[in-house]
Amino acid sequence: MIIGAGSAGVAAAISASSESLSVLLIEKSNRIGGMATQSEVGTICGLYLNDDSPVFTYNVDDFTREFSVNVQQLSNSSPVINKDGLKFLPYKIEAFENHCKDLLQKHKVDIWLNTELTNVQMNKEKITSLTVLKENDTSEVLPQSVIDTSGVNIVSELVGVELQSISYQQNLTHIFTIENTKFKSEENLAFILLLKTKNQFDVSIVPGSFSVNEVALKFNFEDKNTDVVQEIEKVFSFLKENIAGFSNARIKSLADETGLRIGDRAEGEYVLTENDVLTCRKFPNSSANGNWPIEIWKANQQVEIKSIKKNDFYQIPATCLKSKNIQNLFFAGRNISADENAIASARVIGTCLQTGFAVGKIVQRSLRGK
Repeated sequence: MIIGAGSAGVAAAISASSESLSVLLIEKSNRIGGMATQSEVGTICGLYLNDDSPVFTYNVDDFTREFSVNVQQLSNSSPVINKDGLKFLPYKIEAFENHCKDLLQKHKVDIWLNTELTNVQMNKEKITSLTVLKENDTSEVLPQSVIDTSGVNIVSELVGVELQSISYQQNLTHIFTIENTKFKSEENLAFILLLKTKNQFDVSIVPGSFSVNEVALKFNFEDKNTDVVQEIEKVFSFLKENIAGFSNARIKSLADETGLRIGDRAEGEYVLTENDVLTCRKFPNSSANGNWPIEIWKANQQVEIKSIKKNDFYQIPATCLKSKNIQNLFFAGRNISADENAIASARVIGTCLQTGFAVGKIVQRSLRGK
């Protein structure tokens, strides 16, 4: 059983089902893709080697590479190098979601949408059953293994396992798309936004989303109780009144969910550290390659970037994907066992796809006693 149908959950379901295991994937919302679709992240980061070359060299497993190539083709997009030299792949939300659906259907994964995990039963150090609420009906599931890719470690929380708390709150972000705009280029708009909004709102362009008359913007904020719709309406009114290129614009859409960068995490057999990331540490039991810098988004501050070495990468050991406290509980995506700065690198989609696919293979081996 897999909790959460984001990028890690989808990858885990495909990986586990490829060996004819019976896989149930549950998702609390009515959509597949997690933050990649619900929060409209718009870019797959963590795919490419961190170097100074204009060439985009993949630094991920075969599944993640194939997945991203297919999403790129469906999106009719191209990888991008930003002003800081970071490489990423813009994508269309529908393309990402539809590709996930196609893969899950191909691999015959059983999917329950609009389904919330409400209770976990344990016997000694092993999960024996889970209770879920699906469209107002309660069901009991008896899994051999559980993979938590919820992003909030819901299984460990329900069991009562003490989570690793964050010492600082990273900014939340909500993405909205504006149409009927008029700007020369993404660089031109980025400069104008910085100049006009720096003392008013924390708003920036979703990289790669710019077109002749449309752009997606990220609104960053601190308080989780913020009325996002109301605040975005204020931001939009300010843009229309103060920036000529927005004078005739209108809001096309708002993302379904606010993006959460990091949260409290359960402890695994190993905890990935900031030092592991920055020193590009390698492990003999690696489950994924990490190549994205540590990004720390604090309130009222510019994002702090801690870069890893050029032409190098760190690895995430398989022991970060296995619960320290529960025998048949595994993690992937933003749930992996890592300190708060390490997860600020490993949380990106390219890395989540890798840990998801890896954990599916790990579960296969555990069920076969290997």
